[in-house]
Amino acid sequence: MSINTYFLLLSIILVSCISKENRSYKYNNKGITFLFKKNKKALKLFKKSIKLKPENYTAISNYGLALELLDKDEESLIYFDKATFINPLYDTAYYNKGNALMDLNQYSDAIVCYTKCLEMNVNWKDYGLFTNSAICHYLLKNYENALILINKSLMKDNNKGITHYYKALILLEIGNELSACESFKKAKELGWKDIEPNLENLCR
Repeated sequence: MSINTYFLLLSIILVSCISKENRSYKYNNKGITFLFKKNKKALKLFKKSIKLKPENYTAISNYGLALELLDKDEESLIYFDKATFINPLYDTAYYNKGNALMDLNQYSDAIVCYTKCLEMNVNWKDYGLFTNSAICHYLLKNYENALILINKSLMKDNNKGITHYYKALILLEIGNELSACESFKKAKELGWKDIEPNLENLCR
């Protein structure tokens, strides 16, 4: 094989690899547009992305998220683990895995994932991680940790009814009824409707 032929073949291979990578990311990005519509179109697009680039941890994690949104939480865990195996620093996969574990009532394991996410990204901005982690602590009766986390969530976003509502429940458990009612009223103002009857009666 001549040197010219060698470099020609090498350039063809490189172009092919780059083309596959670009197509992989295009399928992933297109899948994201269908993700929260909770249909199987997103799954098909993420699968195409992964086929073109098996190490595309973002697409793998998104495939898991698509499964989670379709209430296939147990199956989704496989893909979150695959994503973090490829990239152990991928914070979003830990967050999504935490949410899936929370849905499966595995609260201690969910907290581990939320904590890992924050270790990977100390500047995590989404209030949901802190609220969900606080709810897990609340359900495990770790009320002091729950209160710390719920307050952190409110610092991220003070306009979420769910966060104020769970703060009310946490405060009620630690015996601060007055503050609990204030948080409860704020939750109602923000449109939160899934109300614990005992809290409703207390705060009339």
